Amino acid sequence: GHKMTGMMVVPPTSEVLKSLQHSTPICTPIFSSHMRDSRTIVSAKQSKVQHAEIALGIVLNHTPQMGKLLCRQHCNAIFPSIAFTGGRYPLFPPHGMGFAADMASLCHVVSGPVVNAPREVANHGCVLVRDAEPVKVGYPKACLGNIDVVLELAGSYADAIRSPLQAGMFVLLSGLHVKVPAKRGLYEGQMGPLGTVTATVA
Repeated sequence: GHKMTGMMVVPPTSEVLKSLQHSTPICTPIFSSHMRDSRTIVSAKQSKVQHAEIALGIVLNHTPQMGKLLCRQHCNAIFPSIAFTGGRYPLFPPHGMGFAADMASLCHVVSGPVVNAPREVANHGCVLVRDAEPVKVGYPKACLGNIDVVLELAGSYADAIRSPLQAGMFVLLSGLHVKVPAKRGLYEGQMGPLGTVTATVA
């Protein structure tokens, strides 16, 4: 009953895939059940949340024509987010395919306000803050180095599973920095001109 709202891309440079010795990116669908806004209090215990990271959403403003690759021309907006991961495994699945089957261990995506996308996105720094203390710094370019590469990959995977991305959906870039333990506290994802998002873990 939950509809697909987007696609998350996990680069092979992420610490999870490197530890699993998985050398290719992983795409996983995101459903409406994953989505939360900043007013939501995330329960680490009930949701089995283990880690947090900043992620960047790229929003499609129109649906690509059949046979056309998804690219920046189809997207005119972005939003900052904090992705919380966990899953049924104590830490991470034992291999890359298990990680993909576990939907990249995604629990929640807390999304911030949607803003118009600037021409330059990949090189903007982002800072994850917990209780007013910076804990990690990252960059969108850490996700495969090029936004068009990410969009093309996500669009091709969505087509392959017969759930093509359409206007209003989004592609979520993850792996911008090393995940941090999802301890209790107030989190803030600061992405400069790309926006800011907050989330609370209790």
